[in-house]
Amino acid sequence: MRSTLQNTLTQYLVMPIIVLLFSVGLAGAVERLLFDQSELLMTFPITLTVVSPLLALGLFCQLMRWHAVPVLLGLIALVGASSVLLNFPFVIQDHWLSLPRLIGGIFLLGVSGTFLFGFTRIGHLCAIATACIAFLGFAITQAWLIGLIRLEEPETFANPIAQSIGSIVALLICLVLIAQRYIEVRPKLRLRSGFILGSLCLLIGLVIWTLLTFSDVESERTRAKEESTGLAYTVNYRLNAQSELLHQVVQRLQHVDSHDLVYDHLDQDIAIQVANSQLLAGVVIFDSEMEIILDKGDAKKVVQRYYAKLEDWLNNQNFDDDKIVLYDNLVSDTPFIFMRHSVDSEPLQNALMVVLIRIPGLVATESWQPTFAHYWRVTPDILFSLDPREHGQTFPIDSILANSPPAIEQAFTTANGGTFTLLSVFSSNQSLHTKAQYNQLILFVTFAFLGILAIGQHRTVQLHWLARHDDVTGVFRRHAIQQHVERLRDDGVSMTVVFINLDGFQPINDSMGVQSGDHLLKKTAERLQATVERPGAVGRYGGDEFIVVYVGTTDDDGEKLAITLKSAIRQPFLIAQTEIHLTASVGVTYLNAGEDGDPLAQAEFAMRRAKQLGGNICCRYTFDMHERYVYQAWLRNKLQLAIDNQQLVVYYQPIIATATERCIAVEALVRWQHKGRFISPDEFIPIAEKTGQIIPLGELVLTQVLRDLAHNIDLKALSVSVNVSSQQLQRYQFPELLAKLLSDTKVSAEAITLELTEGVLVDQSNQNLQALQKLQEMHCTIAIDDFGTGFSSLSYLSQIPAQVIKLDRSFIVNMEHDPERLELVRTIISMCHALGRIVVAEGVETQEQVTILRSLNVDRMQGFYFARPMPLKELLNYLRQPIAMKTD
Repeated sequence: MRSTLQNTLTQYLVMPIIVLLFSVGLAGAVERLLFDQSELLMTFPITLTVVSPLLALGLFCQLMRWHAVPVLLGLIALVGASSVLLNFPFVIQDHWLSLPRLIGGIFLLGVSGTFLFGFTRIGHLCAIATACIAFLGFAITQAWLIGLIRLEEPETFANPIAQSIGSIVALLICLVLIAQRYIEVRPKLRLRSGFILGSLCLLIGLVIWTLLTFSDVESERTRAKEESTGLAYTVNYRLNAQSELLHQVVQRLQHVDSHDLVYDHLDQDIAIQVANSQLLAGVVIFDSEMEIILDKGDAKKVVQRYYAKLEDWLNNQNFDDDKIVLYDNLVSDTPFIFMRHSVDSEPLQNALMVVLIRIPGLVATESWQPTFAHYWRVTPDILFSLDPREHGQTFPIDSILANSPPAIEQAFTTANGGTFTLLSVFSSNQSLHTKAQYNQLILFVTFAFLGILAIGQHRTVQLHWLARHDDVTGVFRRHAIQQHVERLRDDGVSMTVVFINLDGFQPINDSMGVQSGDHLLKKTAERLQATVERPGAVGRYGGDEFIVVYVGTTDDDGEKLAITLKSAIRQPFLIAQTEIHLTASVGVTYLNAGEDGDPLAQAEFAMRRAKQLGGNICCRYTFDMHERYVYQAWLRNKLQLAIDNQQLVVYYQPIIATATERCIAVEALVRWQHKGRFISPDEFIPIAEKTGQIIPLGELVLTQVLRDLAHNIDLKALSVSVNVSSQQLQRYQFPELLAKLLSDTKVSAEAITLELTEGVLVDQSNQNLQALQKLQEMHCTIAIDDFGTGFSSLSYLSQIPAQVIKLDRSFIVNMEHDPERLELVRTIISMCHALGRIVVAEGVETQEQVTILRSLNVDRMQGFYFARPMPLKELLNYLRQPIAMKTD
């Protein structure tokens, strides 16, 4: 499950955000190359243009575990933090910043720690702290943008566009820093659909935001130019109007006939103009000797005050402009434009008219747009404010540009060929502030869509993962590991497949509980995964069985790899404060590239062989294992058909009383004849016990025996032994079934002897004890079959509720040539007699064995020496024969 989360975070969050950060830097660089960055405002501030790709590079290298690059970038971030916080080693203007100065500086400081310390404990703490600072910067900036909080009005221009995109980038970096802490392994660089969709989603959002923002900024630029042009037009129009009026005054003098009346007309016209105009502050006329011959208003006083600085302009007619401003006058309370006009009418030959134009009146407008501040660049270093609210103040140009974004500067030409320059800067960010709020909604919608896409994809991947991975262990499920092996085989890849079965897991699971058992399985899977290197795979085949697939191995590597896995499992596990030791039966097979075959089945065959040999060993697959298991599968299917079609028959083998040499009992044995050939019980009985087929098989034999007893009076005179398996005794109510069959066939319980294995009798479980007690209450005789081959111990003889002990044939074979075996048989017989048990010797095949057993006082004998198992009809004939014929 954790791997799916890591994959989703990498594909849908971390990598797309890193791509977006690179794109922000690229967009900022393109903007600076293609647009005039000296005009007004840039969409991507310089700090964001520089910092975003560096952060993206550092985050990517850190994700890929390339440690050298993040360390270098960490040092750069440390220098950047110092520059922001301390204005050292160079000054960073506020409109260059994407976040408030303090938050931005601390953020860079955290980034420095994150890159320098990497995935160490300190690096993790720095990353979490940096993520918190980034989110704090995002929250504060967004709250300011949408008007939830009001920050103290800064002395410098606050760029809402920069702070909008900067805060969103801070949020993205916050998410990346947190997500990276969950990505514990280096991801593979693959162009997967998640990465492509996530990147396209963010890039489309960024492109739309950029286009809208470019449009808004360009709109503001256009608006500033239009305002500036309008001001220039107003100023130019008013100056031209004043110049035209004065020109008309001079022209009127040419129509005056009397020289004496020239001064009167001139004096009257100028007085009227000064009195009626809000722009004219005064007029003064100089004769050819530069003596004042006429003045109106404040002109004479002002001209005389600044005459030293005006003298060159007055005397030199070659000046390019007929207008001039003086800095000393601009900083005064009454700033003027000095405008000159030649007068060449009798009697005023070569006279010069100087007019004072009030600057505040020249630029006065009925309504003032507060978005922009416009300045008249009166000198290269001095700006004269055209804002009426500032009452004609002058400012050094450096102070204006330092506190504002880049300005728009436009030069205008007057009607008479003169020029003047206007400079426009932002005086209010309210318009951009509002537009930034709306534009960033595009990015938020993009992020929301990406989030929905990532969540949906994660759920899909999670469901796909759950379908392919085991709930308990987290490794591949059976079908998934099968598909993996089939894919490798189809691709022609050589592989080694190891099949592991945990020895003795079931008792641990039963004694400690399912939860502890699951925990043990999970720990085992984790240990196998830690042992297996990529591109190997681990799967749970079912229960306590695991599959390990190694890719690209050789035939010689198989057993070494299997032994390595077996050794890993042998290490102790600590489960529920208990140390548990496990062993494993391991089967291994190798499939060469291009070969056909089923390596999973082959490995399972080898594991089953290891299990048969006692477990805790490794077995390599051989072809005879395959043949054997194919035969067993065939045998199982045919056995089921034989049971269903009642093709199994009952044979009887006589049991002889040693004293009389008469047949006093028989043992019922099942026989199976398939297509004219008898299949040995040693072949199909073990399979029946493993598959549960022994239950219907046992019922079939028991039913047939009781029917034979019911219909044959000769058979009723004998005790008939019937084998009962442990599964029959444990898996359902066997005593009740036997009672019903006895009742249906009208056969007495004393007529049958139930032969049970030692394991059933030694197992003192409640179910076994209750079943044995009920059988004894029914007066059934209980016999221990094959005594000495299982859990036998002479100490158990007094505890086992059995009346008959049947010595296994392994004690009888070669008894006459083995003194130690003979003495053991003698001891067992004596002990059984001392406990009141009847002893039956199985597997008697020679006269010598009969003589020895008679001397040991064995009670009964059974074997080929007396008779082989036979059908009922032959048994009845056998019983009618004389004793001498029976033993021939």
